[in-house]
Amino acid sequence: MKSFNALALNFALRLISSKSIRMPSPITISNCPQSLIENLRKITESFDSSPILKFDENSKDESKRTLNFSKFDIRVDEIELANDVNWDALGEEILKRIVALNSVSEHKSTDENRLRNLWPPPVKMFKEEMAVALYAVQLASIVSRELQKALGKRTAISKNDKSPVTIADFTVQAIILGIISKYYPNDGFIAEESSKVLMEDMSTFDEVIKLIQKVINTDCTAEDVCRWIDLGAKGGNMSPGCRTWVLDPIDGTKGFIRGGQFCLALGMLVGGEGALGVLGCPVLPADLADLDNANGTSKRGQLLYAVKNGGAFRRFIGDFGGISDEIKTHTGNKASDGAVLESAESAHTSHGVAHDVCQDLKISLPPYRMDSQCKYACLAAGQGSIYLRMPRWGYRENIWDHVAGAVVIEEAGGKVTDSMGVPLDFSQGTTLPPHVAGIVATSGPIHGEVIAVVGRNLGRDWVAACKKADSAKWKGAGPGPKCKVPIKSYGTMEPSSIDVMIVCDCSLASREGITSRIESIVERIPKAFPARGYWGEDIDCGIPMVSIYLGGRMIWKFRLDDECIEKGMDAVQYILS
Repeated sequence: MKSFNALALNFALRLISSKSIRMPSPITISNCPQSLIENLRKITESFDSSPILKFDENSKDESKRTLNFSKFDIRVDEIELANDVNWDALGEEILKRIVALNSVSEHKSTDENRLRNLWPPPVKMFKEEMAVALYAVQLASIVSRELQKALGKRTAISKNDKSPVTIADFTVQAIILGIISKYYPNDGFIAEESSKVLMEDMSTFDEVIKLIQKVINTDCTAEDVCRWIDLGAKGGNMSPGCRTWVLDPIDGTKGFIRGGQFCLALGMLVGGEGALGVLGCPVLPADLADLDNANGTSKRGQLLYAVKNGGAFRRFIGDFGGISDEIKTHTGNKASDGAVLESAESAHTSHGVAHDVCQDLKISLPPYRMDSQCKYACLAAGQGSIYLRMPRWGYRENIWDHVAGAVVIEEAGGKVTDSMGVPLDFSQGTTLPPHVAGIVATSGPIHGEVIAVVGRNLGRDWVAACKKADSAKWKGAGPGPKCKVPIKSYGTMEPSSIDVMIVCDCSLASREGITSRIESIVERIPKAFPARGYWGEDIDCGIPMVSIYLGGRMIWKFRLDDECIEKGMDAVQYILS
C-alpha cells in the first residue's frame, strides 16, 4: 500500500500549524486497513490533542469496505472505500473529516473554522450556506440512523396534536440548528419541535443531553441544548431579502419508529420563497425495488440538495465530500407511463383519492408507499412521476413538510403546487394558507393533466364525506339528533356536485356586519370547491343563522356571531375529517 504523498502531508502540517484541531474527545476509526492506520498515526501524533485519533483494530469487515468514525460509542461519520482506493486522496479526506468534526465541536465560529470551505458544493449561489447545511444534515443523518437501530420500536412521546416524537427528533434539531446558527446567527429559524415537550419526559431529556455531549462537545450544557432546539420557535422574517431556515428534524416519525423511511428536511427561505433545500434520507435505497427489503444489496443513505436556479444534486452518505451527481425528474410526457408516490400512513393522505386518480390517469404500476419527504427525494431523482398528498379535510399543512422537498423537485425539473395548481405560499408563517386542500408534485410536463384529474376526484371525495355526515354524532351548535333537516335545498342535487352554498334566510343578513361575516365564511371554504353566499329573504328570525349546503345537503348550521362562526367552521372540518 502506498504511503501518503507530500501533498497530503503538507495538508496535515498546515492544519497542525494553524492549531485548528483541538478535539475535546478522540475520534475512533474502525474497519481501517493496517497500512492506513500506520500512516494516519504518523500524521496525527503531533496534534494538539493527545490522542486525536484512536483505531479499533479488532473491527474489520473487508466486505463492507467502510471506514467508521465514532465519538465515544456514537458513529458520527463514515467513508466508503472504492475498489481502487486512492490512498493519497483518502488520507486528505480523512483529515478533512477530522477538521469538520472539530468545527462543529467548537461553541463559536472562528476564522480558522473551515467547514464552509472544505467541500464546495456544485451550486451557483449560497455555496457556503449549502456546504454548512450539507455537513449538518449528513452528521445528523448518520446519528439518527444509528438511533433508529438502537431504539427499535420504543414508545415515543405523544405531543398535543397526538403525533409522536422521539429522542431522535430533539437530537437532530439540536445538532442542525446548533451548527447553522453558529454560522448564521442573525437568520430566522422555524422548526417543528420545542424543548417544552422534551422536558415533559425527563428520562428522554437526559438522553438527549448526553447524546449531544457525545456528538458535539462534552462541555455542552442542558441550557445549550434547549437553546438550540428552541431556535425553531424564533420565527421567520418573510420580508424581501430576509432569510429563514426551515427544519423538520425527523419527517416521518412513524416510519422511523417502524424501522422504515424517514427524512431530515432542511430548507431556507429568502423573502418567503424557497431558495435552498437539503433532504437527508438515511436509509433510502438507490433502487426502490429494495425499499422493503432490509437485506437488499442496493446502496442506502442519500443526500439530495438544490439551490434555486442552480440545479439539483445527489450524493450518498459515505461518499467523498465533493462528489455529487446532478439529478433530473422522470422524462415521460404521459402520466400513464409513470408511478405514484404516496404516504405509507392512510391517516396522512387519502389512499382512496390516489387510487381513483391512478385509475383515471390509466396508471397501471402499483404506488410506492413510504413515509416522509423521501417521496420528494425519489420524485426528484426520477423514481416515480407523481406524488399526491391528500390529507383529511380541514388539515392545515406545515411548511417544514414541504419547503426543502419543493426546492429540490423544482430544481430537478419537476413542479409542486396545491391541488388547484397554485404554487405553494411559504410566506404566511409556520403553515400553508387554509385553502390548501392537498399537495401535488409531478415530474413537470404532466402537471396540468394530473391537476385536472385530482380536482375531479377531490370533488367526489368532498361529497362522500358530506354524505357520511348525515349519520355523524353532532357536537356543539348546529343540528342535533332531534333536529329536522329542512326540505328546501340549495345548489345542484347532482351527487358529483362540488358547489357549496352558504345560506342565511334572515332579512337582517343585508346589514353590513352580517354580510361581511358571511363573506368571511365563503373565503374559508377550500378553493377546490366553488362557494358562494345567498342571503336577504324577507324572514326576520331575530338571531341570524347561517347554513352550509353541499350538493343540496345541509351539513351544518350556526349563529352568525364570531364565537359560533369559529365553532361552526371547526364543526364542518370535524365532519369532513
